[in-house]
Amino acid sequence: GRDTDVALLSRGFFALQTPQGERYTRGGSFALNEQKELTTPAGLKVLGTGGPIVIGGEDFSIENDGRVLVDGAVVGQIKVVDFADPTRLEHLGSNMLKAPEAMEPQPVPATEVALAQGHLEGSNVNPIDTLVAMIAAQRAFEIQSKVMTTEDDMLSKAVNNLPRVGS
Repeated sequence: GRDTDVALLSRGFFALQTPQGERYTRGGSFALNEQKELTTPAGLKVLGTGGPIVIGGEDFSIENDGRVLVDGAVVGQIKVVDFADPTRLEHLGSNMLKAPEAMEPQPVPATEVALAQGHLEGSNVNPIDTLVAMIAAQRAFEIQSKVMTTEDDMLSKAVNNLPRVGS
């Protein structure tokens, strides 16, 4: 619900400026530092197509295509990049990723960028619900296993014992 929160609804990653070089994230929980730059909670600058995003005015908004408006004027465009094989990105912790040396980031065209200001991307898995569902499935399996064992025992008795009774 904060103005500095941004959810990335399309493919790609936000670009961040770090002392070790450019890094990437999908985590859009941003804030403003003392210089009015858009940063991560750890203080890393969020990059725009022309460098760090600076919000110098009072009223700002982030459009769906990544344009940053301050007092009605466009001051930048949030840099969203993607990779040929995002599965090869190296996880650094704190929602940060690093590209391998041979893999260059490709800018996502503004027409394909979809952002939502005031929202955060979340996990599509609730661990508590998943655990409860897993326990329920395990119990259902155990019950069915017992039913099958009981039925097998009854069939075994029917096949082995009933012919003897009739003789």
